[in-house]
Parts: sequence; structure tokens; C-alpha cells
Amino acid sequence: MKKKRRMKVEAGSGNIFADLGLPDLSNLLRGRFRGYSAERLMRMLTAFGQDVEITVHPRRRKHGEGGRITFGAAPV
Repeated sequence: MKKKRRMKVEAGSGNIFADLGLPDLSNLLRGRFRGYSAERLMRMLTAFGQDVEITVHPRRRKHGEGGRITFGAAPV
């Protein structure tokens, strides 16, 4: 007969992001983006099991206009 292993349980602090070692994520959810590099944002996404894909292609607009940066979630 196998012995049942006891699961370790810890009380949370009330801030799940801090408990997970990501105390700055709550600022992002409030729209506070200052101080976050693209690399840091990508590390946070991959920590949550997300793949990050960056695609570069020529702009299909009039010449002389600047390009644009867009973000979106991939369809599931």
C-alpha cells in the first residue's frame, strides 16, 4: 500500500503576482508601461507559458509614412 504524500500549502500574501515572483505584473494590468523593456515583457509572457512571435514585413501603404507596431493574441 502506497503512503499518501502530503501537499505543501502556503498562505498567499493577497498579491498573486508577488507570490509568483512577478510583483511588477499588476502595474502592466493597470496600463502602467513605463520601465518595461520588450525583453522583460517577453520573459513575463514565456514565464506564463506563452510563445512570443515577432513578424516583420514591408508596409503596404504609401511611401513616406512611418511603419506601425501592433500587438495581438493569436487565435486559439
